[in-house]
Parts: sequence; C-alpha cells; structure tokens
Amino acid sequence: MIIAVGRPRELGSQTREPTVTESRARQTIADRFRLHMLRRVATFDVEQTESEHTDVTVVALVGELDLTVASELTERLEEHAQFPALVIDLNRVHFIDSAALHCLFRLARDHDSLAFVLEPTSPIATTLAIVELGRAAPLRATLDEAVSALTPPAPAA
Repeated sequence: MIIAVGRPRELGSQTREPTVTESRARQTIADRFRLHMLRRVATFDVEQTESEHTDVTVVALVGELDLTVASELTERLEEHAQFPALVIDLNRVHFIDSAALHCLFRLARDHDSLAFVLEPTSPIATTLAIVELGRAAPLRATLDEAVSALTPPAPAA
C-alpha cells in the first residue's frame, strides 16, 4: 500500500480529502519532527577577544542561539555588559531564533554603549535586517566601524 503524504490530489475540478490512513501518516511524521526538535539542543559559546581598543570589550558569539540557550545567553552577556563599552560580534552565529533575538534587544535597550558586528554575508544577516536590530543598537559590518560607533568623536582643537 502506498500512502501519499502531502496536499490532496486534484481530480479534475474537485479536490479529494485525505483518507484516515493519510491523515494518521501525516500526524506520525509531525509527531516525529516535534520529538526530534525537542531533543535538539543548541550549543553556543561566548569568547572574549583581544582588541587594540582598550576602552571597548569585544565578545564573539559562536554557534546556535535559540530558546534552549536563551537564559544562559542572557546571563553570560550581562556579565560582559558591566564594562563601559561592549561590542558583540555575531559573525560566527549560524542560527538565531526569537528568544535569542529578544535577549539581544533587551541588552540593547538596557545598555547605551553596545554595538553589534555582522557582515552582510552572515547566515543570520537577513534575519537581523528583518527585525531591524540596527535600530536598537549600532549594527556594523566590521569591528572598527562598531568601535567607532561607540567612541565619542575627539574634541576639536
């Protein structure tokens, strides 16, 4: 017996409703997918990087940022946010969901001296453009641009 999983087939001008067997097969596939997603746990790391700018702390986020790591992400970034100025490099993040985005937006709201680094070719660049993270804190393509966004201009002589 072949079970077709997908949309009902069109028969002429009529569409056929799925059979009970087809509906159960779809439900089983959906259940397996949900179970797979629950077992999947994102991994990430926060690396403090050396910078030639002594008054700015630079940290790089690495890995996947989602609901399973959002609370730990918040705690670890809050530790670094105690410094006068913070730049967060997002170039090595390859997945981000709404829970992690909420963490970044909250951090940007609570801290004035914060900037993000993200190259336009990064896997999450489109997502961050859609949610307009750059409106919450400076979002620059290079580390030097992000640091200069946080550094006040030198007084005129």
